Amino acid sequence: MTSIKKILLFVVAFWGICGLSNYSYAQSTYLSARNLGLGGGGAAYMSGYHASFINPANLGLFNGKNQFMIGLPGELTIASGGPLMNIAVYNKYFTHGYQLNNSQVDAAVNEWFGKSGADSRTLGFNVNVLPLAFVHKTRIGTFGAALRFRTLGDVSVSRGLAEFMLRGLDQSYFSQARPVNFSNEVYSTAEVSLSYATSFALGTNQRIYLGISPKIIKGLTYFKSDFQSNLKMSGDSLIQHQFHYDIYTVGDMTNGFQKFYNQRQNPNKDPSFSDINMSSMGKGGIKGSGMGLDMGVSYVLSFDGSINGQANNYNNELPRHALTLSASVTDLGSVNFKKNAQRFSADNTFNWNGLKPNYQQIDAKHDSSFSNYLNYVAQDSIARNIYGAFSPDNIGSIHASLPTMIHLGAYLKYGQLGVMLDYAEGMNKIGMNSTNSSISTGVEYKLFNFIPLRLGYRTGGKSSNSFSLGTGIEFRNFQLEAGIMTVKDSHSRGYNVTTAISSLLLFF
Repeated sequence: MTSIKKILLFVVAFWGICGLSNYSYAQSTYLSARNLGLGGGGAAYMSGYHASFINPANLGLFNGKNQFMIGLPGELTIASGGPLMNIAVYNKYFTHGYQLNNSQVDAAVNEWFGKSGADSRTLGFNVNVLPLAFVHKTRIGTFGAALRFRTLGDVSVSRGLAEFMLRGLDQSYFSQARPVNFSNEVYSTAEVSLSYATSFALGTNQRIYLGISPKIIKGLTYFKSDFQSNLKMSGDSLIQHQFHYDIYTVGDMTNGFQKFYNQRQNPNKDPSFSDINMSSMGKGGIKGSGMGLDMGVSYVLSFDGSINGQANNYNNELPRHALTLSASVTDLGSVNFKKNAQRFSADNTFNWNGLKPNYQQIDAKHDSSFSNYLNYVAQDSIARNIYGAFSPDNIGSIHASLPTMIHLGAYLKYGQLGVMLDYAEGMNKIGMNSTNSSISTGVEYKLFNFIPLRLGYRTGGKSSNSFSLGTGIEFRNFQLEAGIMTVKDSHSRGYNVTTAISSLLLFF
């Protein structure tokens, strides 16, 4: 049975390479070092150029005339997490140096994936880089522009695939058909946001701010795979693996898959998986375009009297004592990838009735090496001719939705002290986005008026309950800040780790 396991492990490894090798680019909420340190959110307190991506209404809170940011590299955020990243279960079962028996495997998989064979667990990731931004205030409103690059995606693994990786070909488990599934999606974009905010007074100490931020988006990379299958064993060696998969590619990556397909159609050619160069995903320039929209509203109540002119320095854009209530919708829109967009599909069944070695062929073509012969059977004969027997379909374009979110926030400022509360809910499951609602709360204090100290907590969303902290230095023309978020116990909904650093120059 070892040769059979080797063949199927090769298939799993192939799909892993197709999916996870793209993550070298790597919370769909816009995160900077500040709001990450406060547990996420930010709809009621992120102002200046930040407001373009979390609540454009807060662009109007800026009290200067101009603000110009040059990143070094700017706002950089890396986030990853989800139920698949369950460190608590891993540490409980897989760090003791002994082989798990079947009952221990059952307990581990039940904790990790649930008890249904159709259950799956996901891992999301998101990377944001904001290198340039500009804000200009006029008598008719506040205008902003910003450039952002981001990559987001996710991977999903079924319970059946986890069982296979832990049990191997265990006939007692696979005596009935089990789903063995894997999927992933990743894309990256460059976008320019053009923002506008205006406001009107409700009295001397109350004001409403309205903002909108349309985005011009260029698609840089896209890859998606969806492998659905059922694995069943009967008898001592009979395996039946029914599978269907779709792979979506654009740009130069499509050429590699197409080349492999063309060689398979030519009996005089010897196709090789090396032709499918995953590093080509980022090559070839712009591959798609789209539009996005952020919009929001904020209500500010000043406890110091008139709102206008109450900001006490360049970095405090609210009155010294104030309450802000906000609502926003971010990332409405999508991207259409049209450059060489293709779908490669396969629908097949792999039946295995045991290995019958051809010793003459082993001697003649494989240097009398049985291991070389097994490599040929697994990698060339089966992987190439059965699992690699896909067909192309020119689909014209691939539609990728943005990670749309709804935000409700409150921020109470009292001198150098700030307290926030934020509610968010995703409208889809792209990247770190989750349709599970989340609540974030945090507190910050400005020590000596230039050293921020921040603590935060978040519950809900993509992963287990998370804690965060952040600090740095904030001078007039230079900021260097950092924030981190992680979980204490990943048992319930998986692990999460997010880091952000702000290193930038500011000009007023």
